Amino acid sequence: MMKNGPGSPGSICKNFGKVFKIKRMEHPYWDNISIFEDILQARYPLMHPEKVKYLVICTQGDFLLFIFMITLYQNQDQFNPQNSQWDPAINAIFEVASSNFPEFVNMDFDEFCIESQSAYSTLIYYM
Repeated sequence: MMKNGPGSPGSICKNFGKVFKIKRMEHPYWDNISIFEDILQARYPLMHPEKVKYLVICTQGDFLLFIFMITLYQNQDQFNPQNSQWDPAINAIFEVASSNFPEFVNMDFDEFCIESQSAYSTLIYYM
C-alpha cells in the first residue's frame, strides 16, 4: 500500500514526479524552489501563499524532500510526535524516486532519512 495505493507515498511520488519532470522541461532555467511553488499553487489553489512558501522552504530545493512534504501535507490528520511512523513512507518515497526519477535524487538514503526527520520536526509545529 505504501508504494501503490491512491494517496500512498509511492503514488504521490509518481504523480508529482511526472509533473515536476514536465515543469523542469518547460522551464529549464527555473530553480527547484520556483517549480515547487508553481506545482503547489496549481495543485492546491486554496492553500494560503505563506503555507506554500513554508512548505517549499522546508524542501531545501530537494525533490525527495518536496515529495515528503506533500505526503505530510496530504496526511496531516495522521501527524504524531512519533516520527518513526513515517519510516515506511520515507522508504517508499526513496525507492520510487530512485527507480522512476533517478535524475532528481540528490541524496543517498541515509541523508534523506536525516533530512526528512528534520523537516518533519519543523513542519509539525507549523501545521
